[in-house]
Amino acid sequence: MKLNSKQYGLALYKLTHRKSEHEMKSILHAFARFLFSNGDTSKVKDVVRFYDETKLKAEGRIRSRVRSAYGDENVLPRHMHGTELYVEQEKDPNLVAGITVDVGDLRIENSIDKRLRDLKTALS
Repeated sequence: MKLNSKQYGLALYKLTHRKSEHEMKSILHAFARFLFSNGDTSKVKDVVRFYDETKLKAEGRIRSRVRSAYGDENVLPRHMHGTELYVEQEKDPNLVAGITVDVGDLRIENSIDKRLRDLKTALS
């Protein structure tokens, strides 16, 4: 039976939850061998993403990402509505000016690129 990346990520979280560092190393090594034997090493990036999302959700935190041309915008609070935000700041060379903020499933985009796309849509 083939598993998808989300199933792998959830399984990895369940295997490693509340384990010691020594136990985690052993589990991760076995997990990597399992992915390799199933021919699923191409899924590693998505597995890690789903693992992180599962872990954050279990801890009552929400992943948020701030992307800007400079990568040093400190615009998000660390808590929102009683929930801790896990904030990743990222420099995006494709942004000329402005900022894009993702909080959970919500995206707020205030960039020059977005404004130009909106203007193009309005004019067509």
